Amino acid sequence: MGLLVICCGKGLGWLENCVGSSMSGQHDTAGDTAGGTARGAAPHHHGHDEEFGLWLTLATIAGLAVALVDRFAVPLPEPVVLAGLGVAFAAGGIPAAVAALKELFGAAKLDIDLLMVIAAVAAASVGAALEGAVLLALFSLSGTLEHRAMGRARKAVEALMALRPDTALRLRADGSSEEVAA
Repeated sequence: MGLLVICCGKGLGWLENCVGSSMSGQHDTAGDTAGGTARGAAPHHHGHDEEFGLWLTLATIAGLAVALVDRFAVPLPEPVVLAGLGVAFAAGGIPAAVAALKELFGAAKLDIDLLMVIAAVAAASVGAALEGAVLLALFSLSGTLEHRAMGRARKAVEALMALRPDTALRLRADGSSEEVAA
């Protein structure tokens, strides 16, 4: 719960910045067929936001690990288990919920973020909080891995584009050549 208190002390601006780049990796490759853009197509920010998304994923997995240890290895005190599940739900669920609500109210679209959050909350409400935490951890991990893969692919394409020449030689029908902008 300490993570939630620390993060909430910064206000919601930090979360909206992270949702735009770190957590929306779920949709980076999907375009909007209605003529708009993909949610992840906004200017891409690296650095702090990407690192913060990774830390949220690690916190989600750590919270899940506490609950898994309690369930399958060593019984832990209930407050410890509840704290672990709380961290998993907060770190994995809040960014996805914010992204889902932005899509729902901003673009009037239902998306996978909303489905995952509803499924996790529904699982917790029927007494299966561990299963909800597993869902959020897998969803968070997949988003982080996808975001990192897209970042690497983007960097590779940018490196290739940097090698592109500014001019090219065009061969004319008479066999001579002229220099033109590429």
